[in-house]
Amino acid sequence: MGKLFKQYIDSRRIYICRQCKSHITSHKELVSKTFTGQYGRAFLFNTAINISKGPPEEKALLTGLHIVRDIFCKFCRLLIG
Repeated sequence: MGKLFKQYIDSRRIYICRQCKSHITSHKELVSKTFTGQYGRAFLFNTAINISKGPPEEKALLTGLHIVRDIFCKFCRLLIG
C-alpha cells in the first residue's frame, strides 16, 4: 500500500471525522437529513473524500429496501456511518 494523502475542503461548513478531524464533505453536498440508519440519524451526501467503503448490503429501511454501505475514515478507520 502506498502513502495516503489527505484531501482538504475549502468551505466554511464541513463535516469531519470526529476522531482524527479529517475532512469528509462539505455542507453544500448534503442531499437529505431525513434518513434513519442502524445507529440512528443518517445523512445522504452527493460526494465524500478521505473515506473507504464497506461492501454493499441490501437492508430493509423504513422507506423500503435499499442498497447501503458503511463508510470509514481512510486515516483512523473510524466507522462514520
